Parts: sequence; structure tokens; C-alpha cells
Amino acid sequence: MLIKYDIMENEEGTSGPTILWEEIEDKNVKSVDGEKLGKIEKISQNHIMVEEGLVKKKRFWIPKFLADVYDGKDLWLDITKEEIKQQYYYDEEPASSAYDLDMGEFNTKYGKNKSKASNEKIRLKEGTKLETNSKKGYKNVRDLK
Repeated sequence: MLIKYDIMENEEGTSGPTILWEEIEDKNVKSVDGEKLGKIEKISQNHIMVEEGLVKKKRFWIPKFLADVYDGKDLWLDITKEEIKQQYYYDEEPASSAYDLDMGEFNTKYGKNKSKASNEKIRLKEGTKLETNSKKGYKNVRDLK
């Protein structure tokens, strides 16, 4: 089944196809430096929980605003693996106040304008064609023309 997607314009003035977060559960996550972090095990309102390892698992609760793009195979983040390991290694999900603080620090440090709009959908890499069995049966689509 082909996953359908919407077109969304964000605060940075860029637009493109997007996909619901639930559609990428169990997918791999990579950092901006190309390092594999693990698989998405859980998706909450503000975070994605990524587990690394097979036996001795490490849990990273990564804020959704750090997601850059999904390419049909991997979710790519805006920061390095080392930064993720230093800042987002938690056993349980952080409070929403920590999310707001993290977003403010990220925007200041990297000159970005991320917002909570990224909590609903993730941007698809241009030209990505997705083939998968949809868990939610998402059908709200506008084809790119």
C-alpha cells in the first residue's frame, strides 16, 4: 500500500510533502553526521523514543523538532550522534517544560526557527515514494503537481 502525504508550509517559509509521525514508527534514525542511532520504538506528543542496542538497550527521548527529513527508509535528525548521546539519554520521557527549553536552546544555537508544528507531521525528502502497510490507514492526501 502506498502511503499518502500532505503538503505543509512551515514557519521557515519552506513547503513540501509531509507524513504523519505514526507512519514512521519502527523506522531507523540517523544523525546529521550519518550515524545510525537505532529504531523508533515509541512516539509521544513531543518526543520520539529511539532504542539503541540489542541486549543492553539505551533509550533516547529525542524532541520531534530535531527531525529534519524522512527519506523513505531513515529519519534524519538535525544534530550529531554525539550531541544526542550527551543531551537526550533518558529512561523516561522528559517533561513538556524541558521540551520547550530544549527547542529554545536549539533555535538560538543553530539559528533555526523550529516550532511545535513539527509535532504533527514529518517532512519527506523531495521525490520520496513510500511503500508500506499503513498502520493508521491515513488517506488525507493532496498529490504534488
